[in-house]
Amino acid sequence: MGKPSFLLIGEFAQLFVVVLVTWIMSKIERRPNSVYGFGDARKVSHFLAGLAWGVICLSLLVLTLWKMGLLVIESRVLFGSDILRYGAIWLVGFLLVGLLEEYLTRGYLQYTLTRGLAGIYQWIFKTRHSEVLGFWTAAVVFSILFGLGHGNNPGESPIGLLSAGLAGMVFCFSLWRTGSLWWAIGFHTSWDWAQSFLYGVADSGLMIQHHLLATHPVGKALLSGGTTGPEGSIFVLATLALVCLIILFTLPRVRHGV
Repeated sequence: MGKPSFLLIGEFAQLFVVVLVTWIMSKIERRPNSVYGFGDARKVSHFLAGLAWGVICLSLLVLTLWKMGLLVIESRVLFGSDILRYGAIWLVGFLLVGLLEEYLTRGYLQYTLTRGLAGIYQWIFKTRHSEVLGFWTAAVVFSILFGLGHGNNPGESPIGLLSAGLAGMVFCFSLWRTGSLWWAIGFHTSWDWAQSFLYGVADSGLMIQHHLLATHPVGKALLSGGTTGPEGSIFVLATLALVCLIILFTLPRVRHGV
């Protein structure tokens, strides 16, 4: 990941391609582009709530590792105006990451596979739960692919891959509850930002330049996360369970069709 310019240019280019292809498909299929996850009457509030919860939940995980002696915070490495400068740059960068990864894996592809599978389930089983079955089957497929997609990251671990896949399922849960990607985009953005910039820990094995704090893991990688970062710690599983509860109790289910 490294330099801010590399992240900004790379993620924006990929996001542009995904948005363009999705827009083309929406025209071919004669559907509004909003049905693929961007349509939401409460998009701003959902996005801001996701931003807040992402920082809070990541901070709880980091605090747990620090209190257990599994993470050492060495020093602060940014001062003065550099804190705001790089904090803002990396926030924009990770917003692009959140937009790209959510729209790519839980946008058009999730919507389309859900429709196809729902039709198959309805044809085979004649069930009124075909939409639910179609959605969650598609969610499992793309969450597995999302987890495996992190496999090329240097420093990644089996727990890290598992947590990435489970995070995909958690984001699908927020999509199911709200009918949109905005909460997940906000959470994804601030979770990555807090890891990489605020606490200076590895994010799925990747480290960035110009982070606020310098830290290092201590002890067994299974507990500390090792080179993967907090997402490689077994304690991330409890954090993801907490996120599910937050979604359940703060995001009322909105009816949305496929």
